[in-house]
Amino acid sequence: LVVEARQADLLDRYTQPAFELECLPGDEPAFHAWLEALRDLEWVASVAVDGPVGRVLVRDVDVARRALLAGVVDASLILRRYEIVTPALEDVFLQLVGREEAIP
Repeated sequence: LVVEARQADLLDRYTQPAFELECLPGDEPAFHAWLEALRDLEWVASVAVDGPVGRVLVRDVDVARRALLAGVVDASLILRRYEIVTPALEDVFLQLVGREEAIP
């Protein structure tokens, strides 16, 4: 047993808000370059890229809502999909198990 709490409490405590963005086919190079530039921003926790899909974990959802769309427009990108992803209990489990495995 790693932690015991209500599901809602676990989700609130251990998950970070995430945004998933998907570019149009053929736009991957410009999209990937734009996503890489996000890594240096203070409100961005991490960026993961899988083909045409980028997942951006953020520290500040309000800033991210404004900045992500403005950044897409500034970079002249066209998105196929933009959504705020609701973390799942599985994400909490993987985060907690990963943390336990990292403890010496």
